[in-house]
Amino acid sequence: MELSEKVSAFCKKYIDDENKINRLSLSIEEMVGNIVSYGFKDSKEHYIDIKIIVGQDDIILRIRDNGIAFNPLQYDVDMEHYGIAMIRKMAKELQYKNAIGMNNLTIVL
Repeated sequence: MELSEKVSAFCKKYIDDENKINRLSLSIEEMVGNIVSYGFKDSKEHYIDIKIIVGQDDIILRIRDNGIAFNPLQYDVDMEHYGIAMIRKMAKELQYKNAIGMNNLTIVL
């Protein structure tokens, strides 16, 4: 939640659309929460790298982590995975790839 709030405050400097900022913050909160809850279950050291690209019409959010492979596209849109379902419905595009032990999620809003 704290990360989401900091990103939101930062993005207000560059994005005039409050709705886009809210969708970006929600996406970060939901996906990073899933990564920490489900992907970091072992005792290894983990990290999450977040990149935000603000385009003319879109915001691109890229989240990369070294946790357990977690593909949000493989989950059905149901109440058990409600956060993922929300992100999938509001995103223009959602891509996932696991390469060399890294989860790479790209969300276009």
